[in-house]
Amino acid sequence: MVAIILAIIPQCMVFCCRSFARKVPTNYILLSVFTLLETFAFMFIVSNYETASVMSAAGMTVGMTLAITIYAWRTKTDFTAMGGFLLCLFIGMLMLSFCSLFFSFASWWHPVVAAITVVCYGLYLIFDTQMIAGGRSHQLSMDDYVIGAMLLYTDIMMIFLELLKAFGDKK
Repeated sequence: MVAIILAIIPQCMVFCCRSFARKVPTNYILLSVFTLLETFAFMFIVSNYETASVMSAAGMTVGMTLAITIYAWRTKTDFTAMGGFLLCLFIGMLMLSFCSLFFSFASWWHPVVAAITVVCYGLYLIFDTQMIAGGRSHQLSMDDYVIGAMLLYTDIMMIFLELLKAFGDKK
């Protein structure tokens, strides 16, 4: 939990202060710290699941990521113009997750929330991929490669974790 909270610091520094995101070696240091902290946090989460479940979730994540990336590059639909919709979807997803933490629901509830979260992060992966690829109504500049890396890393890892939650067997 501490690692996840600490990982927010370099992420905020990069997203809120573009000078940090574009200044070498500061941007590489912040990206490395973020990646190490997230990896440390995910290591503890993943260690609670059976190996077969982790490998299955990883395989599903690879398949989803490849399919979504190809779609994001090939589609004529501009998902970068849907930022407001994705923000509303994200807020709704947070409220849904928050409620599921504190209220007792049926046993089928948590996998349903995880599946909805996977769909939301899939949409964010399309959005972020198009932002990086450019040529749409909104795009990252060539100097924002660290921002792009953090966005994709977060999307892909959240898809993995939610698939693991939905389909994984705990030890």
